[in-house]
Amino acid sequence: MKSTITVGILCYNEKNLIWSCLQNLLPWADKIIISDGTMHGTISGCELSADELCKPSTDGTLECVNNAANEYSNVFTMHLHNIPIMVEKDVRNIQYSMSDTDYFMIVDCDEIWDSPELKKLTDFLTDLRGKDATIRNFNFFYDGEHYIDQRHKRIFRMIPNRLFYGNNEMAGEEYIEIPDDIFYFHYGFVDKEKVKQRCRLYDTPYYDYCGSWWYKSIYLKYDGTNFDELCAKNGGTFHLFGKKHPGYGNWIINQKAIKHPEHIGHYLRRLGIDASYRSS
Repeated sequence: MKSTITVGILCYNEKNLIWSCLQNLLPWADKIIISDGTMHGTISGCELSADELCKPSTDGTLECVNNAANEYSNVFTMHLHNIPIMVEKDVRNIQYSMSDTDYFMIVDCDEIWDSPELKKLTDFLTDLRGKDATIRNFNFFYDGEHYIDQRHKRIFRMIPNRLFYGNNEMAGEEYIEIPDDIFYFHYGFVDKEKVKQRCRLYDTPYYDYCGSWWYKSIYLKYDGTNFDELCAKNGGTFHLFGKKHPGYGNWIINQKAIKHPEHIGHYLRRLGIDASYRSS
């Protein structure tokens, strides 16, 4: 019997990405729960104090999300508007508690799944037998060609009264690795302005990481040839948290021929990135 799955998405001012994110998930997921609103400790809420109220998106994201919920029976909204500021893990826990499927999967607005990978994931989940799982992703940089080949914790089995204790960490974890031929695309580092905002967040007291230093001295100075040099400056890793946390591990930058999903093309072209298909 096919395993059922709920997808949880958090968004704020993601009009340019939300539909690309949803496009292939809609016919695949049994339930999609979308939460709109600012959160403390995220890019959208990096300057918000814990006693402020969550604010709705202002760029048309909310209208797009509401239209999807009205049109598709498997889309549900859980808007975080005019309630005390929450942190990401708290929203994840509410989404998780609303799920009545076999698995819960985290998807961010800047993560894009393609149909062939979702088909393979469906087949694999049928045999996963109640384990949590990490999934491979290609995390692209601002030229749309260089990327980090990495894994994220994204799929969690449904267990009553289980809780996230971090943004992507749950109690009672027992992870397996989903095979490498099942992957998704991550575009969180292609928009220079968004990365700059993220680094502003990491300069706030909520976090204690590299912040804007990494953006100016590592990210913006990467030219495709100086990876080792910049790693040496950042404590041995290209990762955002490397200078303060050198044990995080080295990121390996790849430039293999990867085929971008067609429905992300409009976003990449808007950023001045060549979104044409390359041989895979």
